[in-house]
Amino acid sequence: MITLKETPDGVKLKVRVSCGKKSFEIRGFDLWSNSLLLSTKEPATQGKANKEIKTELKKVFGKEVEITAGKKSHNKTLLVKAKPETIKRVLSQLVD
Repeated sequence: MITLKETPDGVKLKVRVSCGKKSFEIRGFDLWSNSLLLSTKEPATQGKANKEIKTELKKVFGKEVEITAGKKSHNKTLLVKAKPETIKRVLSQLVD
């Protein structure tokens, strides 16, 4: 499991994204980079993949998600407006 950083507004989470795949998917963890691995169906053009990430992760966590760093990069930092326990519980159910 990756390390989460708690902030007053929620939890910061690093993700590494592969765009233009068959579907949105949480593929697992990269412990070396401390990142959650994601695939998006949308391409990395005109903010389409970023929008998909925010929409799909809001469904997963049940909370608002913002991209705070890396909007034009495959490596991003997200702010999930939830408690760390909630995120850890959800991720442990999704990724073994």
